[in-house]
Amino acid sequence: MNSVELLRKAGIETKKSQTITKIVRYGQDADNSSIYVDVSKRFEMKYIQMALDSGAIVLTEKQIEGCIWVEDAALVLTELLQIFYGFPYRQLKLIGVTGTCGKSTVIHLLKDCLKNQGIKTCAVMSGKVLIEDEVIMTSNTTPDASFLIPLMKRCIESGISVFMMEVSSEAYVSHRIDGLYYDVMIGTVIASDHLDTHHTIENYHGVKQKILSLTKPDGVLILNADDPIQMKWRSSIDAYSLTYGFSSSNFQVSDCQETLESTSFSFHQVPLVTNLLSKANVLNLAAVLSCAFVLDLKMMDVYLWASQVKGCPGRFEVIHDCPLIMVDYAHTEKAAETLLSFVRRNTDQRVICVFGCGGQRDVSKRPKMGKIVCQYADIVIVTSDNPRDEDPNRIINQIVQGCTKEVHIEPDRMKAIQFALETCTKNDIIILLGKGEESSLFSGGKMIAASDKEVVSRWIKEEKIWGNIFLC
Repeated sequence: MNSVELLRKAGIETKKSQTITKIVRYGQDADNSSIYVDVSKRFEMKYIQMALDSGAIVLTEKQIEGCIWVEDAALVLTELLQIFYGFPYRQLKLIGVTGTCGKSTVIHLLKDCLKNQGIKTCAVMSGKVLIEDEVIMTSNTTPDASFLIPLMKRCIESGISVFMMEVSSEAYVSHRIDGLYYDVMIGTVIASDHLDTHHTIENYHGVKQKILSLTKPDGVLILNADDPIQMKWRSSIDAYSLTYGFSSSNFQVSDCQETLESTSFSFHQVPLVTNLLSKANVLNLAAVLSCAFVLDLKMMDVYLWASQVKGCPGRFEVIHDCPLIMVDYAHTEKAAETLLSFVRRNTDQRVICVFGCGGQRDVSKRPKMGKIVCQYADIVIVTSDNPRDEDPNRIINQIVQGCTKEVHIEPDRMKAIQFALETCTKNDIIILLGKGEESSLFSGGKMIAASDKEVVSRWIKEEKIWGNIFLC
């Protein structure tokens, strides 16, 4: 596409006419057939100059000789990508999921449900993208437009009809999803998170409301009836909406009975039994079943699928039965309480919990996490969870300020898990919070290979070799 034509469609005038084959957000990727949009806000001249020297057309929010000034670079980047790739989102059924907890589980379950119906999908989840069965690892919950829009184009060319994605509040404020509107938007549970970015809970909630409002005029908004915040917003969002939940709703959930093995409940007066654990996951499943109604799927087949489906890896995941060991991605007090309270409701066994808090993130939640874990766990082991460039001991000290009982401190996460395994008996329950299925830990500016699952698997294998306590 010619640069003059492409930029004019985005409302930008230029006399520099050249063939454009790509649009980039990094100066080092630019060449004489590209447009480089500087969205960094840091205006690093070495990258801008690198792009200019390569012959690229450069767009930036700063008045720089040889560049084209734009008011909002992130928005312009998205517009140009949409134009360049032919607005691919318009050719897909676009489904968004937002909330504080449950996004990944809902996306995982929905993808599995649609696959069961023979529908080809792409799913954008925390840390990865699933294009049918292909896995692409990513660094964000919601990647930016320079990744998403070419991905959508690829999906169309591959015959994929449904594109589903987690939509995070940080993605909204950093303009990663500008220009995207959803055929179906699902709200999960909205609590508190990312206050390091949003500063106040009111700001965070305000962004979540704006995300829910990205539902298309002819789309459907699916809200959690048990969340008073979403019910408060319902009348002010200009979209057709349906609700699900234990509270009075369009898709009513009732008669829920939990165990540590399965859960029974009724959905829309249909009795079901699922392998998913806890009322929280019943709500996640209810969101998916509600979406299945909206998508006009064959519901008898969907109900059969629901009775057989397995959970999302790294979420409420049982990785060993004797002793019972679970991993979960929970890194907020709400998510931690959801899992730990479920376990406590359904057993009188001793509960051992290993957890930490991420570095360079919301500091206020650290003592809250300590308090919640101490409320439900019998033995508490405080460790590291992606300290990034922060001192792990500083983070741990802030967690301990909220602890209401004596805790064991071990900054090395692998050693902390090993301590839990050495401390437990076959009748105990071990809960590992914060990492889920992640296979690395970010500390001191480096990514270190570290998998909770792998530590457990390796240690139990050694115990079995030596004939120790785990031969139940």
